[in-house]
Amino acid sequence: MSIYQDILMESKQLDPYLILFGILGFVASFACALGPVMWVVLSEIFPTQLRGIGISIVGFLNSFTSWVTQFVFPIELNIFGDHFTHAIYAGIAVTGWGVIYRYLPETKGKLIMKAP
Repeated sequence: MSIYQDILMESKQLDPYLILFGILGFVASFACALGPVMWVVLSEIFPTQLRGIGISIVGFLNSFTSWVTQFVFPIELNIFGDHFTHAIYAGIAVTGWGVIYRYLPETKGKLIMKAP
């Protein structure tokens, strides 16, 4: 059996309401936390004349990265196991937080410079 078939067979034993609650909780938490950050940052870092194409390209790259992550996750679970796979993603999240904290300046209360 493939890894996908193994996961499907094991998931049949789970409570469907627990799965639904987990998915809805994840979506709600993401939407209230880091979900909108990408779109806000992109609208601020690209100049006005390049904003449309810049946000389109980075949005595509974000969706593609999400797809790759979803595709690779079951394979990682099979190769590395639960704990190490989740440790990898936790490390990526901590690294991302560090990059945001270090390189993304606070703009709260700053004046916007308007072009003449």
